[in-house]
Order: sequence, then structure tokens, then C-alpha cells
Amino acid sequence: MNGSAARRGQKLLYVTFPTVLQKGRVKVINGLPTAAKGEPIINVSDISKLVEIPPLETITEARDVLLKANEEAQIQEGPRSSRTPAPWGVQVSNFGSFNANVLSILPKIFDVKNFVRDLRTLLRWLNDEASKHDPAFSKWFEGILLNERGIMQYNFEASGVVMRIHSLCFFPFEDLSTMTQYAES
Repeated sequence: MNGSAARRGQKLLYVTFPTVLQKGRVKVINGLPTAAKGEPIINVSDISKLVEIPPLETITEARDVLLKANEEAQIQEGPRSSRTPAPWGVQVSNFGSFNANVLSILPKIFDVKNFVRDLRTLLRWLNDEASKHDPAFSKWFEGILLNERGIMQYNFEASGVVMRIHSLCFFPFEDLSTMTQYAES
């Protein structure tokens, strides 16, 4: 998944996403953890090799719990030497231990997965419905979606308005006859 935002749509269609685990219990870890059997320490370099990840709900909970623990560690009174150190990271019971750097990247897996789902829907719409109404547009747009580098961040300009590719993923849910009327007027 490294560099997914810079990939072409054709390559994104072949990305294998990790399986989403059941919700696990989140616990703050103070100090460097030790790897337990079945619950490893996840580093940033491990993310692209993950075959399972916690659900987004657990990742969000872990982020919130870690943020709160960091805030509490910073507002403690007294000399620094007697304060509790800032937490290292979190442990998710059915996944492993990881720090804030990993925690900031894990949600992006869901972003890419959602984009690929939208891309598949858009491509199916272009090949089925849109091609019946405007084959040239369908072929042109499909070419951009599949072949332009950085498709996740690609911008279109139409009538002076710049739109990101994410803004165009609503097309399959629009009434084509209405869209065609506007295009002809």
C-alpha cells in the first residue's frame, strides 16, 4: 500500500487490503512494550505487510485514549522527575502494540479501500450506463481513472471550478437523463 495516493487507478484495483478484525480492547502503554506471543509490536515499516488491522472504530478509540493520556501526562504538577512519562502508545487486545505514528497511518488504509470501492463503482457505471449515453466521454474518463498517476489526488477543472476525483464519485448515483439535459443546454 506504500504510495497509494501516487498510484494509477489500474494498480489500485489490484491492491489487497488487510482483513478487519473484531473490535478489541484498547489499553494505554507507558514505557516501551515487549512483544507477547500473538501480539506483536507494530512499527510504521510493518504497516504495508499487515494482513489484519483493527476496525476504524477501535483505531479512533485508541487515538482518543492516547490523546487523553498524553494530555493528562502534560498537566501533572510537580518536578519533571516525579511526573509520569508520556505514554509510548497503545495495545489493542487482538492486534498488538503500536505508537502514535502507526495510529496516524492506519486510518489511511480505510481511505484507500473506500476510494478503490468508489473507483470500481465509477468504472462499472462508465462501462454500463454512461457508455450508452456518451461513449466518447465514458472512454475518456475511464482512461483518466485507470491511467493517470496520482488518481486519488487528481483534479479536474470544469467551467472554472476545480474538483477532486473524490467529488466525482457521485456520478453513478445521478440520473443520466438530467445530466445530459444540463450538458446540452
